[in-house]
Amino acid sequence: MNNLLEAKNIEKSFGGIKALDNISFSVPENSIVSIIGPNGSGKTTFLNCVNGIYTPEKGSLKFKGQELIHKKPHEIAKLGISRTFQVARMFQKISVIDNILAPVLGSKSSMGELRKEASLLLDRVGMSSLKESLGGDLSGGQQKLIELLRSWIMDSSLILLDEPFAGVHPELKHLFYEEIQKLKQMGKTFILISHDMKSVYTLSDEIIVFDLGAIIAQGNEEDIKNNDKVIEAYLGN
Repeated sequence: MNNLLEAKNIEKSFGGIKALDNISFSVPENSIVSIIGPNGSGKTTFLNCVNGIYTPEKGSLKFKGQELIHKKPHEIAKLGISRTFQVARMFQKISVIDNILAPVLGSKSSMGELRKEASLLLDRVGMSSLKESLGGDLSGGQQKLIELLRSWIMDSSLILLDEPFAGVHPELKHLFYEEIQKLKQMGKTFILISHDMKSVYTLSDEIIVFDLGAIIAQGNEEDIKNNDKVIEAYLGN
């Protein structure tokens, strides 16, 4: 299996604090790799480096063999990387369907084709009746689901999910699982950040544990559950 993303020796600091300390790992194509760790361990900072919000001081980030560092977020998005955020980023005063269409307005496809595709996506998640509602009128969980549908319509190869299940109703969370698994069946790849360990264990092909900006463990569910460094990071000595 080929690696879609390769991170090598990534370092990122804020003032005197090293948020990422020599981070190296690969994300295989058509996989779900989860990053877990205590608050402040560098998880979101890493995603921000991948999609161009932050620029690492050292290291390399290659996507399909192409260096991402120093590229702008919109350039990285065009390469095939999209993401969701801990707090969903919605246009509050435009319709739900237009929120989905926002990232593809420059597409070669006709607006009619795109609106039809967006309508079908809303229908498959049971939200077709809300397509003309304003983005700001949706619940937090619904807004996070719309972010996932944006990634779907963008046809991104790599989707970065930052706490997609936090504060989400259990029924909606189950719908998230289904949509993520459908996208994986279509060949998509994910990096998932979540404190919801049931979700991590259910979805992940591999789990990577961050603590204080460094990787302290990597492996499957059993590897992680039985790792002394992980137990110490979460529970203390």
